[in-house]
Amino acid sequence: MIRRGAAIFFLLILGCFGCNTFYAMRSVPLPQGARELRNVTYFQGQTADADKHRLDIYIPAGKRTHPVLVFIHGGAWTRGDRDNVFDVYRKLGHKLAARGILTVVPSYRLAPRHKYPAFMRDAARALAWVQRNIGNYGGDPGKIYLMGHSAGAQIAALLVCAPRFLIKAGADPARIAGVVGISGPYDIEYMEKDVPELTREAFGGDRRTWRDASPATHVGHGRLPPFLIATGWRDPQALQHQARAFTKALRGAGTKVSTFEAAERNHFTIIIRLAEPGDPLGDAIVSFVKNVHEK
Repeated sequence: MIRRGAAIFFLLILGCFGCNTFYAMRSVPLPQGARELRNVTYFQGQTADADKHRLDIYIPAGKRTHPVLVFIHGGAWTRGDRDNVFDVYRKLGHKLAARGILTVVPSYRLAPRHKYPAFMRDAARALAWVQRNIGNYGGDPGKIYLMGHSAGAQIAALLVCAPRFLIKAGADPARIAGVVGISGPYDIEYMEKDVPELTREAFGGDRRTWRDASPATHVGHGRLPPFLIATGWRDPQALQHQARAFTKALRGAGTKVSTFEAAERNHFTIIIRLAEPGDPLGDAIVSFVKNVHEK
């Protein structure tokens, strides 16, 4: 039987929108002159998935070279897609395009059918595609930013902290200019204590695998780009603890880290309301990307 706290954490991670429908249904139009391209294939190998190995691109107006942000969705590694219910990620792409940031949202294969490291390989393939091709869409291939929510934050952070996935996919880790982690788990072994069923569904039962899949394990093994670590005041305590511990480890290794605590946000609303005009975390992410990009 799952403990009460773990059960609440599990439900939050799964991403059932419930009472947040009001916010999720608000429209965020694509700005005038901007473009969106849907269902672009990023991997065509022998094991390609006709649906999951695709991505969407949101291109700002204007002909100048735009900073590029790749957003990796959450869903406890077992559900979720770029084509999210209520178009949450599409709205985020619209908002960031309005602020001059070219945004890419890939899908990836899911557990339990595709356990770790399958979703890592897919995210790395998407990054490799972006580095090779995004210049054709007006993006800057030399400085690409990663952002993930929940499980997506673990994936984004691990791509940078354990660059072997990027290297094997043909991507250049040195061209990752920054990482934004939102409400993410960064220590899978710690998470297993709270939600063992979820951990084993996505990562199996070997502790060596849990440690290997934990971004916190790999901190200090190489120079890392700047991070922005964000949590909501009402995020599960386990995630808040992991964010603090990961931030401390990054800073201890000499990595530049900014933090953001979103007032009155839980594990749902922190991502659902990110696309709203004037959302404080949304503004902080735009500032993070542009400040790093201009240096």
